[in-house]
Amino acid sequence: MQWEKPIPIQFAKEVTFPLDVFPTWVSDFVSGIVNELSVSDDVPANLVISALSTLITKKFHFLYEETNWRLDLNTYIIIASPPGTKKDAVLKRVFAEIYQYQSQLEQEFEDKFPRIKSQVMNMEKRLEKASDLYAKNTDEKYQKECEEIIRKLEGLKAKLYKPTCVIGGDATPESIISLLSKNNEYMSIITAEGSELFSYFNGKYKNNSIEFYLKCWEGSPYTLYRVGREDELLSNPLLTIGLLTQPVELKKLRGFEGRGLVERFLYSVPKVNSVLRLGVGIVDEVRDLYNLNLRRIIANGSNLEQGVIKVSQNAKERFNELYETINKEMLDDNYSDSFKEWLAKVYGNLIKIVSLIRVANELEYKETIDKNLELYERDLSNLEKLYKYYKSHALKSYGIVRGGHRRSDLKYLLKRILDLKNGNSVNSTVLSNGTKKFLAPERNQLLSELEDHNLIKVFNQGRKKTIFINPEIEKMHLKEFALLMDAQEDSKLI
Repeated sequence: MQWEKPIPIQFAKEVTFPLDVFPTWVSDFVSGIVNELSVSDDVPANLVISALSTLITKKFHFLYEETNWRLDLNTYIIIASPPGTKKDAVLKRVFAEIYQYQSQLEQEFEDKFPRIKSQVMNMEKRLEKASDLYAKNTDEKYQKECEEIIRKLEGLKAKLYKPTCVIGGDATPESIISLLSKNNEYMSIITAEGSELFSYFNGKYKNNSIEFYLKCWEGSPYTLYRVGREDELLSNPLLTIGLLTQPVELKKLRGFEGRGLVERFLYSVPKVNSVLRLGVGIVDEVRDLYNLNLRRIIANGSNLEQGVIKVSQNAKERFNELYETINKEMLDDNYSDSFKEWLAKVYGNLIKIVSLIRVANELEYKETIDKNLELYERDLSNLEKLYKYYKSHALKSYGIVRGGHRRSDLKYLLKRILDLKNGNSVNSTVLSNGTKKFLAPERNQLLSELEDHNLIKVFNQGRKKTIFINPEIEKMHLKEFALLMDAQEDSKLI
């Protein structure tokens, strides 16, 4: 039997974050953090996107008029960064101004609370008197007076709740629902301990938790039914989620594949910076401009006056081309069903990000933001760059989670072939019984890929198969075998 030299299993080279998609005031800030903390730019870049989403969602939305495709600008991002990548330090720098803004809101609330509480108590007394009068005399003027007092009372009671724009990950869905109802149905969950939230995805206390997070990604109505208490109704709940965690924690997401949640996230899996050195402090002017522009976004109108971002007439052809190109990748049978669903969601996710960046671009040369914006050809070029970035990192993430022909599956199957072989081969019945974690179609696809890399040869004998092992593999040292399975490709994406 003729054998060719084994070909290393090649996986996609990770694409670095394309910082040139950002306006200068953002890219300079990200680069400043990279130099100061000696970290990969993936972490601050993705956290900045979560910061922009925190401040811009419900102030702007995207609308493609031809199909009435509307998107809110909230984002779900997981940054799976290894230990020692200074996740907390980066998070504090990126969100410092937002945390300060939240502290300011809380202080203003504490200052106003006694006065508002007193007004509520006085208004409740007025309502009690007006209700007594209406009970004794059903005159329409008393009814209208009661209705007017109730309206004012509800407005005052709404001010009794502490304003919140960002919380950590250790919060139950029920507590988040309560906070959303008191904060215009929008807030952000940002944490350096993403594993906290994973447990709630899994229904730590209730089995239907996943549905809540699905609804908050797309802004669909959600009702929390309560026994013995009033139901909580949300008409357009939105969450921005930015999670920092360790890569090994992604395995916890395996149980959610095919249920829609894993597929709604964008992923970043940064490498540890190979150059460990003391950093150079970020330039004050760069940090101050970043924080100032976040304040300008905060001050840009109320959440009740939403701006709109559309596709310019000259960019519509390119917009449709990119949509078709990305969605065609779902036809690739080498991808798992879960990854295909991720591909189905990614174009909408990327539109959200380029729309956020489009708003940020408004502050490059001026201090205010127009309410009616358009995406141009350059924005769609940025979308294409971001697609290559997020696809490469999603493939790596799916390798950790599960995926189709992922490294862990291929390594496992080849190891089982070597364990079960009789001489230099193993028959398909023995292999099937020894690898029951795979269904037959999935096992056959994996065997085909191993064969493409000259690691095995499969001979069909009627309905049965015999799998022969390349003798070169058995001659390899353990280190050589590991390199064979873990090689990375330098030239292109999968």
